[in-house]
Amino acid sequence: MLLPAEYTKPLSANFTSALTESDIERVNRFYMLPGQSLDPWQIWLMRSVLETYPPDHADERLRGKLRYREGVLIEVPRQVGKTTVLGALMFLGYLKSAKRGHVVKMGCVASSVQQATILFDRVVMPIHQVEALSKRHTVNRQQRTLRPRDNAIMAELKAYATVQPKNLQSIPFSAPASIAVVVDEVHLLDPQVYTNMKIGLQAQPDSILVGITSAGDELSTLLHQLEAYGTGAMQGLHERFGFFRYYAPETMDGEYPLRSREMISAANPAVECGRIPFEQVLEETASIPDHEYTRYILGRHGQAENLFLPLAMWTKSAGQGVPADARRGAVFAIDRTEHWDFASIVAANMVDGKICTEVVATIKNPTTDKLTEICRQLYRSHRGIFVMDAITLKELRVNLREKYHLPVEFYNVQQLAQATSVTFSLAATNRLVHKNDPVMVKQRAVALTVASGDGYKISTKDSPSDIDSIKSMAMAVHYADSRNREKLQTISA
Repeated sequence: MLLPAEYTKPLSANFTSALTESDIERVNRFYMLPGQSLDPWQIWLMRSVLETYPPDHADERLRGKLRYREGVLIEVPRQVGKTTVLGALMFLGYLKSAKRGHVVKMGCVASSVQQATILFDRVVMPIHQVEALSKRHTVNRQQRTLRPRDNAIMAELKAYATVQPKNLQSIPFSAPASIAVVVDEVHLLDPQVYTNMKIGLQAQPDSILVGITSAGDELSTLLHQLEAYGTGAMQGLHERFGFFRYYAPETMDGEYPLRSREMISAANPAVECGRIPFEQVLEETASIPDHEYTRYILGRHGQAENLFLPLAMWTKSAGQGVPADARRGAVFAIDRTEHWDFASIVAANMVDGKICTEVVATIKNPTTDKLTEICRQLYRSHRGIFVMDAITLKELRVNLREKYHLPVEFYNVQQLAQATSVTFSLAATNRLVHKNDPVMVKQRAVALTVASGDGYKISTKDSPSDIDSIKSMAMAVHYADSRNREKLQTISA
C-alpha cells in the first residue's frame, strides 16, 4: 500500500533512475491511447523499478548500473493498469537496447498462450501505430516476435507461454541497462520456470527481471517465496531486490467497512489517483462474493478454488488429537507418496461426539515389509483396524489380511470421494479435531480435490506435492465416523 504523497516522493536515498522525462513523454505520446497518459503512480513505479546506482558510487562496478539485479516483484489488484506498466517498460527497454553493438534477447512471459499474446500485443502496439517505428521494426504476431528490420542489429523481443517450462530453459536473456524479462501473473508461475529464467540472466550484469501479479492463493508457491524475500528486502536485507505491493491490509478491517472508499483506495492506485471512480468499482463488484472481492479488489491472498480444507477451517479444528485413553480400537489409515519416498499412518477415533485424529508415524523410504511390521506393532498395542487405498498399497493389504489375519479395509475411488466429503463436513461443523501435526500443516495447503461422479475426491495426481498424510486422515476420519454411525443404528434398532 502506497500513500498519496508517496507518488511524488524522491527515489531511494543515493539512487537515480534510468527512466527520464523524455521516456515518459515518449510513452505518453506513442504508447498510450488518445487522450490518456500515465498515472502518477505508474510513473513513480516505473522510475522506482529502474533505479540505478549513482555515477559516483563507492563501488566502481555498480556505478550507473540498475539497482534491482536480483529481480523485482510488483503486486497490484486486477484492472488497475498493470499490463500498461509492463508493456511500457518493455517498449522503452527494447527501443533503448536494440542498437548496434548490443546483443538483445528480451522476453515477455505469461502462464498461457492467450495471456502471453495479450501482453505482446500491448508491447508492440506503438509499432503498428507509429509509421517511423514500423519502418524500423517488424512484428510477427503468429510467432509473437519483434525484431529490427536492420539485420545488423542483434535484437529480439519474444513472448513466451509457460505451458512447457522447458521452453524457457537456458535462454540467454539480455538487455543492456534495461529489463530483459517481464513476467505477468507471477502467482500462476511454476518455480522451475522462474529458476530457468534467472539462470538465463546470470551472465548479464545489468539486465533485470520484473514480475507483476495480482494476489495469489495457497498454491502460489513461487509468489510466497518471492514475497518472503521481498519482505527481507524492505527490512534492508536484500538491497538488490525490489518489492512493491498495493493492497488493503487486514489491519484496516476494524476501522473501515470491507467495501469502503478507504479500503479500495488503499489497494487500487488508479482509484486513489482519481482515474477510476470509486463508485464505478463499487458498482461493478457488487455481486462478487467477499472472498473473491478481498482477493481481486483488495489485493489479499485467497484460497485455491479446489483446496480441500481452507486454512480458517483447519485452524478452527486444531486440538489435542486422539487422547491416550481412546487409542485402543482406533482406525489406522496408511498412504504413501508416489515414489515411495514417505508413508504416513494416521489414527482416528470418536471421542465425545467428535472425530479426533493425529499422525502416528511418518516413515521415510518405506517398504511393504517395513509397513507390515509397523502395523503389526500397532495392532499388538492398540488392537485397531487398518484402512488404505485399494491400489497404491495392494501388497500391504494382502500381507496384513492373508498372512497375519489383521482387520483390514480398503478404499476404492467411490469410497475415497465419500471420505473427502465427510471429512470436509465434519471440519465445517466443528466435529473434527486434529493435532496440527507439522506434516499435515504443510500438506493441507496443497491438497486439492477433483470432480468424482456427483461429488469430489482428494487427488494426489492434481495436488502439486505430496498429500499422503491428508489422504490418510480423510480415510481414517471417514471410517471412524461410519463405524460410529453403524453402532448408533444398531443400538436404535
